[in-house]
Amino acid sequence: MRITGVEIANYRGFAGDSFRLALDQGENGAGKSSLYNILKDFLHAATNKHVNIEQRRNRDNLAGEPVVRITTKTTPTTEWTQAARGQDANNWRTLDDGKGFLDYRALLRFYNTAQDRDGRIDLFRLLVEGMLANHRMEVPGNPTFLAEWRWIEQQPKYRLYANEKQDLKVRVDRFNAAFQLAATALAARATELLHDFDPEMGIEFACDRNGDFTWNPKRLTVPRFVAQAPRPALAPITDYHEVFNEAKLSAMAICLFFAALETCPIEGLRLLVLDDALIGLDMGN
Repeated sequence: MRITGVEIANYRGFAGDSFRLALDQGENGAGKSSLYNILKDFLHAATNKHVNIEQRRNRDNLAGEPVVRITTKTTPTTEWTQAARGQDANNWRTLDDGKGFLDYRALLRFYNTAQDRDGRIDLFRLLVEGMLANHRMEVPGNPTFLAEWRWIEQQPKYRLYANEKQDLKVRVDRFNAAFQLAATALAARATELLHDFDPEMGIEFACDRNGDFTWNPKRLTVPRFVAQAPRPALAPITDYHEVFNEAKLSAMAICLFFAALETCPIEGLRLLVLDDALIGLDMGN
């Protein structure tokens, strides 16, 4: 999908009555990151009725009405205001499910993911809440991985009957199996992309622990997917954040992100938006 025009008034970093933006380039401080976040908000509002345009209105102009209008090559101008939510339509909701937004903050999350005592990096949260969040499970109802995991996380709050406990166990086991397959496919495609950057680089996910649920005591065990960089004839690197430079770390994160977009089985238009995501790839710095 190609966006051909954006008009913004009194929203985020744009305080004036109306800004028509050329989607090209700009100096630091010109508003590129604000535009990135505005597009993200616009799509998020298509699938989340709680997203209100007033939540991010420009703080320096409280009198003017916040407005966002987006025009694409295939759709007429769609308007988002306090009174109108033009993106509340199936085509925009599908686009939100398959959107690709990557900025330097997402790269930092990959760099700074928590480690265990052995220095290994667990990417389960980053996968289920980000890269694989909108991938759908091939089970009845076709829930996304994020929706299914959110449902599982809520169960410790409830008192369940025996049949409900059995259903929970089935769903946890089903989630574990499906997530393992999706993570393996993601790593394989990311490795193919990484080879264009460095033929000797790759990435794997080792399922160190499956999700589980126990009743006495009542406890949910969160899956752990350890990320590692395989090496021919050598032990894989599990503390890659200590070994690789910024360019290689950026390449790993970007290739995982692109692989997640490619393997997400969503039909229809797709949108890719990048903000300062490629600046770390220069091996000369």
